[in-house]
Amino acid sequence: MLLLPGTYFLLGRLKGTGAPRRKLIGTIHMAFRVALIFAGPLLAVSYGRPPFPRGPGIGLSYSSLADRALTTWPEALALVNWSDPISWLVGRGLGGIGGPQTIAEVDWYNPADNLAIYLFVIFGLGALLVAFLIFGGGQRAIQSDRSGRRDFAMIIALLGVGAASNVIESVFAMMVLGLAIARKPPRAAKQVKRRRAHRSRSGDTLSGEGGR
Repeated sequence: MLLLPGTYFLLGRLKGTGAPRRKLIGTIHMAFRVALIFAGPLLAVSYGRPPFPRGPGIGLSYSSLADRALTTWPEALALVNWSDPISWLVGRGLGGIGGPQTIAEVDWYNPADNLAIYLFVIFGLGALLVAFLIFGGGQRAIQSDRSGRRDFAMIIALLGVGAASNVIESVFAMMVLGLAIARKPPRAAKQVKRRRAHRSRSGDTLSGEGGR
């Protein structure tokens, strides 16, 4: 979340730049954000103890990041039976973590507190597909001239919140996630593709008539 002001400043600077440069900078920024969300928790789970030798702390010394790295995230990943190859691929399925656990698995309840952890537990390696879709949605948004920068900012904000929250169980954040996944290519790009396809068909027709 601390990086969001810098993101908004960057978007303002990109207003007058060309589409190729916007795409390049947007791609780099999205890659960094997605890597932070997906790789960050896994690294924290693997190497979390050395950075936090005193644990989460108590009272004024309490660290929510240490609590997540040492307790919440490892316990969330432990919900999946990693010795079973099928679980690697499909996870625990819908309802396997978060709010639904308060109904059927109260003793195993875990909020995940990270978008990647939440998706990994539910979908297994299928979570990488969601990451790819989010990345593609951000790329398409930054290339758009009108509402694209606004949508890109919302996607970046979603990833910022997703670093410390599962966001799936938040109504507004879930809407932004759907926007990121379903974001259509810019209208201009569609028109260019149609023109190229039309020229290609016209060229093939003329070549066929010339051969006759």
